[in-house]
Amino acid sequence: MRIERLNERNHFVLFGLHWSAYSERIEAAYRRERALFDPANVPNDILAHMGKDIDRLLEAYEVAWEALRWRASRRAHRAVVVEEGALKNAIEHYLGGGQMAAMRGKTEEARDCLLRVADLDPNDTKATNLI
Repeated sequence: MRIERLNERNHFVLFGLHWSAYSERIEAAYRRERALFDPANVPNDILAHMGKDIDRLLEAYEVAWEALRWRASRRAHRAVVVEEGALKNAIEHYLGGGQMAAMRGKTEEARDCLLRVADLDPNDTKATNLI
């Protein structure tokens, strides 16, 4: 399955993330995937059969990590893989979801939604004030 993700031009997909992911989620996914495919953690018989694919994955993870780890490059990548209308809809969706989650006392869900909004639109004062 993960090998198939190499055909994607979307670095978020490579990590198994939605394109609205923010730095905390991206770093966690990067570390999880790197650890999973670290040659020291892969059994020798699998490494013998899939070593080249694993090397390709690890290389792709590094490229994706460099593209997504900083907000400016992440925004540039999003501009390529996400339509403008979808971006605006996501901001509204996550802002509303964050506000609703906060009212229900679901602080982690609210935080996740609001961090997504802040990453998608750093100028959105509603989200940054609620975080």
